[in-house]
Amino acid sequence: AFEVVTCHHPLIRWITEERSNASISNYGCSAVLYEDKEQKYAKGTYVYFLRQWIGEGYKGKREIKYYMCNMDTGKMVPEILAEEIVSKTFGYGCSNRTWENDVQDRFDYACKILEALTEYSNNEYVEFEKDFVSENETVCLQRMTALKLTTDRKIASWEKAIFDAELSMDAKKISAIPMHKSNIENEKKLFDYRSLVIKEKMKSRTELKDLCVGLLKVV
Repeated sequence: AFEVVTCHHPLIRWITEERSNASISNYGCSAVLYEDKEQKYAKGTYVYFLRQWIGEGYKGKREIKYYMCNMDTGKMVPEILAEEIVSKTFGYGCSNRTWENDVQDRFDYACKILEALTEYSNNEYVEFEKDFVSENETVCLQRMTALKLTTDRKIASWEKAIFDAELSMDAKKISAIPMHKSNIENEKKLFDYRSLVIKEKMKSRTELKDLCVGLLKVV
């Protein structure tokens, strides 16, 4: 599930093609610029990297993860702040046509930053995966326990009704015995079906998707 950053990675391929002025594909990369009129964010050029975490089980889970690092300071931006900057840039920013002048001789450095962001993201994803699998298993076991208790209670109720009817010799109660037996069989079949669904949901699946990567300049 992990991504290995090599010479074939989108950002590295994109930088190479842009430098040679021979871009042939859209790799989900971008060079964007955001004018910070409110002066809220540190000016400079950032490497940013967006991923989506997906968890499928009894309950689905999807998260967009934002990773950013300031190339001028080498410091990683807190995720909440990274999300805010990227969201504003995507909403109100523009394409940065002079990105190559901003990066100059720091292309290798940009790639190293991406490698560091990827490694950090991979480590976070491992924890997400562990937590999701554990939480999903806990929920499924709780659902299975609740299902069994409910089923046992219903069946016990119908079995008691059958027992009481047979003891009472009441014609009306005796005539209801086939219905009670039918209810018990149907409830058992329903339990088998619902328990099978829960068991399938217990087989959780997680997935890591890359969304986009690139350079973001704040001015």
